[in-house]
Amino acid sequence: AYIGLLVLWPLVAGLACFVLRGQAVRTALVVATGAALAVGGLALATQAPFTVNPGFLASETALHIAEAAAFVLPAFFLLMGLKEKHGLVILFSLAQLARAGASEFAAPLLKAPANAVVVDGLSLALMLVVCFAGSLIAIFALPYMKHHEEHLHLKVSRQPGFFLILLAFLGFMNGLAMANDLRMFAAFYESTTLCSFLLIGHDRTAEAKVSAYRALWMNAMGGCLLHIGIILIQKQHGLADISQLASPALWSGMSLLPLAFLAAAGCVKAAQMPFQPWLLGAMVAPTPVSALLHSSTMVKVGVFLALRLAPVLQGTATGKVL
Repeated sequence: AYIGLLVLWPLVAGLACFVLRGQAVRTALVVATGAALAVGGLALATQAPFTVNPGFLASETALHIAEAAAFVLPAFFLLMGLKEKHGLVILFSLAQLARAGASEFAAPLLKAPANAVVVDGLSLALMLVVCFAGSLIAIFALPYMKHHEEHLHLKVSRQPGFFLILLAFLGFMNGLAMANDLRMFAAFYESTTLCSFLLIGHDRTAEAKVSAYRALWMNAMGGCLLHIGIILIQKQHGLADISQLASPALWSGMSLLPLAFLAAAGCVKAAQMPFQPWLLGAMVAPTPVSALLHSSTMVKVGVFLALRLAPVLQGTATGKVL
C-alpha cells in the first residue's frame, strides 16, 4: 500500500490539479501529497530492506506500459524536434525509436526478475530525499508560482499543468528508485526526461525554449546510452533483474561494456562534464523547477545508478574511469 502511495498518488494528485484547477483545491492536493509522501517514506524506512511484488509494478499490464513508453516517449520527443526543426533532438529520438524496435523484435527476451521492487539502503536514501525535499519544494511552489504569474502578468494561469508535471515527477522518481526490472527503470528514467523538458520550458520564453531543448537532446542521448546497455545485457545475460546484474559473480570474465553504457547514461543524467550545460540552462525555469532538478530528481538518478553498479565496477578499469 505504501509503495502505491509513493508512486501512484503523486500522479493522481497531479491529474486532479490539472482537471479541478481551483487554487484552494490545488493547495490542498499539493499539501496532502507532501504529507502522504512523508508518511509513506517513513513507513518504508521502518520496514527496509525488503523485496516485494506489488501488483501494479509486477503485472503484465505494467510491463506492457513500460514497453509502450519505450516507443511513445521518443515519438513525442521526435514530434517536438520536428516542430522546432531541432536536429539533435530528431537524431536522438530516431535512435531511441530504432533501439526500442531492436529490443522488442530483434533481441532475446529478458527474464523477468523474481522481485519487481527492491527497497534497500540505497533506494531508501533516494526515496527519502524525494519524499521530503521534493515535497517541500512542491509546497514552496504554491505561493511562488502565484507571485511568478503575477509578475509575468499572465491572463490565464499555467499552474494546473505545472503542478501536474511537478507532482508526477516525484512519483516517477520513487518508481525509479524501487524498480528492480530494467524495463521499468528505463520507463521511469525516460519519464523524468519528459518532465524536465516540460518544466524547464514552462515560461515559454525564447531562453526557456533553448534551455528546454538542450535538456531534451542531452537527456535523450543519455537515454540512448542507457538502452544500448540494456540491449547488450539482453544479448549477454538475458536478465532484467537489476539486483542480479549488480552481482560481481555474474560478470566474472565477461565484458563490462554494457555497464559502461549504463554508467555513461548516469553521467548525462547527473550533468557531469561535459554534459553539465543542460543543468545550467535549467536555471532559467521557475525556482521550484531548478530546485527540484538539483536536489531530489534528475541529477540524483545518475548518482544512484553509479552506486547501484559499484559492486561490479569496483577495482575495474571501467570503474576507475567513472
